Amino acid sequence: MKITKKLIALLLVAAMALSFAACGGDNTQDVATSGGNNVATPTPDVGGSTANNPEGVDMQGRVIKRMYWWAESEPDPNSSLAAEAQYNYNQSVYKAYNFTIKYVEGNYDTYVADIVKSVSSTQDGKNLKTDITDLAPKWLFPGLISAGYLYAWDDSQYLNANDEKWNAEVRDVCTYNGKVYGGWLMPFYARDVFYFNQTMFEIEGLTSLYTLMENKQWNWDKFEEYCKKLTQDTNGDSVTDIYAFGGSAIESHFIFNNGGKTLEYDENGRPVYCMDDAKTIEALQFFTDMQNAGYYASASPDGNTAWDWYVTDFANGKIAMLSFGFYQSKTFTGNETTPGTMADKHGIAAVPLGNSNLDGEYKWAVPDFNVTAILAASYNVDEVALAFDRLSTTDISKEYWEDQYESEVKDKETLAWVKKIFWEDVNEIDYLLIYTVTNDGWYDYSSRFLTEGVQSVIEEVKEAQQALLDDLFSNN
Repeated sequence: MKITKKLIALLLVAAMALSFAACGGDNTQDVATSGGNNVATPTPDVGGSTANNPEGVDMQGRVIKRMYWWAESEPDPNSSLAAEAQYNYNQSVYKAYNFTIKYVEGNYDTYVADIVKSVSSTQDGKNLKTDITDLAPKWLFPGLISAGYLYAWDDSQYLNANDEKWNAEVRDVCTYNGKVYGGWLMPFYARDVFYFNQTMFEIEGLTSLYTLMENKQWNWDKFEEYCKKLTQDTNGDSVTDIYAFGGSAIESHFIFNNGGKTLEYDENGRPVYCMDDAKTIEALQFFTDMQNAGYYASASPDGNTAWDWYVTDFANGKIAMLSFGFYQSKTFTGNETTPGTMADKHGIAAVPLGNSNLDGEYKWAVPDFNVTAILAASYNVDEVALAFDRLSTTDISKEYWEDQYESEVKDKETLAWVKKIFWEDVNEIDYLLIYTVTNDGWYDYSSRFLTEGVQSVIEEVKEAQQALLDDLFSNN
C-alpha cells in the first residue's frame, strides 16, 4: 500500500492532538473489571463444545493482547450458563492452539496515538501494546487503514471477510482499495434508540407509540401533534420547562425513516456524499421546522452542562422523547442493588415515518459502532488472525440475550420491540458520520439550517464535502 506524506502528516497530527488531550498509562491487565463497552458482547451458546486444531498450529504459549477503551475480561463462568459456555469455549480454543488472551484497557483520548507510538517503537512486533483492538470508525480515516497500520484480512489464510458471521455493512466501511481491514461479529444492532416516557404519555392521554407503530400511524403529523402537547411551560413564566424531544443523532433517524440517505459507496468502493437526496433534505427540513417551533431541547432548562445532559433531563421528566444509546436503558431501570435513575416507565420506539416513506418500515440509525481490527505489525500476524477467527463465533444464545434485555426494560411490550431491533434487519448505518472530516463539517453547516434552510446550505457545501471524501481515498 502506498503511504503518502500528506496522509502520514494527517495521522501524526491527529495522534499528537490525542496525546496532549490526556495522558494515560499502559493499563494492561490479566483480569479486567466489568466491561463498559456500551455495545453488547456476543455470548455464544456453544453447548459445551470444544475447539480442535485442524491446522496443526502450535502458538507455543504466546500471549495475544486485545485492547478496548473500557475494562474487559474473560466471561465469568459463575455469572450465568451462557457466560459459562463462552468461558469454556474460549478455554478450549486457548488449549487447542496453545495461546492466551491478555486484555488491555486503552485510554479513549489517546487511543490512536498510543497505537501509533507502539507500532513505531517495536522491532519485531512482540512488544506491541495490542495485537487485536476495537476501534471507533472515525479512527479509520484518515489514519490507521490508509497509513498501513491495520492488517488486511484478504492477506490471511484464516480470515474470510465474506463469511456471514461478519456484518456486511461494517465490512464495507473497512474496505480500502479493495481490501478489508476490520469487521464486527454478528449480531449487529442499533446503538441509538428512541426512548419515550410512557408514564408522561399516559398522563397526557396520548396513545402509546407501540400502538401507533403497529398500525403505521406514527408519522410526522402525529409527531407534531404530540410535540405540541408534550412541550410545556408548567409554571406560566413563558419559559419552556418540558420539551417534547431531544438527544443525539436524531437527524440520522429522521433521514432513514423518510427513505433518505447521507452517503453511499460507488462501484469502486469509494464514498459518495448524498445529502442532496430529496428525501434527505425533506427529513432535515422537517426536523429543522420542529426545532424552530420550540419542541426540541437544545439546552437543559435546569442549566445542566454535562455532555449527556439530555439523558438526565429525560430521566427527570424534562424531555418526553429521547434519542440515545440502548445501553442507557438499564440505568433508567436499575436492578436489585442499584436503583434506577428514572421513576417513570420508559419505552423504546423509532422516530416517525416521514411523508415520503409512509408505507416503509421503521428503521434505527447507527451513527456510531465498533470495528475489530488486527495490527499489521503484530508478531506472526497470521497467527493472530487464526486466533481471532477461532474465538469469533456466532452461536448466540437468544434465550440469554432475551433475559438480559428483559432485565433492562420494564414491560413485555418494550421487550418485544427491543428484540425486533436487535434480531431483525431494521438497522441502517449512517456512513457519513463515520468520517471525521465530514462529521466535523456537519456540525459547522447543520447549525445554519435553522436560519438559511436545509437545501440551500446542502447545495453550498456538497462539493467541498465530496472533496474531503475523495481526498481521504486518494493515492496521490
